[in-house]
Amino acid sequence: MKPKRMKKVNQRLLDALAALKPGNGGGGLPLLSVTGDIENQPFNFMVSDASHLAVLCTQQFAGLSKADELKVSVNFAPSQSMTTGGWWHGEGAVCGQLAAKAIQQGLPAFQGPGYSVVGTIEGKTFVFDGQNLGEINQQCLDFYHAQIGTKSDELTYFNGIENISETTGGWWQSSTEACNVIMAKLSQLK
Repeated sequence: MKPKRMKKVNQRLLDALAALKPGNGGGGLPLLSVTGDIENQPFNFMVSDASHLAVLCTQQFAGLSKADELKVSVNFAPSQSMTTGGWWHGEGAVCGQLAAKAIQQGLPAFQGPGYSVVGTIEGKTFVFDGQNLGEINQQCLDFYHAQIGTKSDELTYFNGIENISETTGGWWQSSTEACNVIMAKLSQLK
């Protein structure tokens, strides 16, 4: 996906989430504090759910190539650390890990309408949001064609509830094959 389109998609997601905040005529979801750091770089967010956290995280940490350490606290609870023996590659993978850890501390999973997916394919970060699975699939196909182009063998994504890493023993030969992996899990959520 081209940067201009990615920015537009991110803004649509933020607008939708803002509509749910108190005082905006939305569902009035309470905002929770999520603080911590990624590789000793601090963050401080007020979010309605884990997908909101993942999106804001990818924006603050745009360009992060890899990380292996993060700390997170939800609503000022004791901070919890998370490390990996290797690396999380790209801000999408790192922020997905952060969101999944925050759910363990009581941050609600995705509560908005439609679907939200944040992650990486071959280390390139994406944010897909849409009212239905067809919109998400089209965004995935567009992103793959624009950013990946050829075959891939590594996906990491946060689907609003859990962070998932997928690899294949060979290669996903096309955008359809790779996107179907994401869509299969996402279609089971609702």
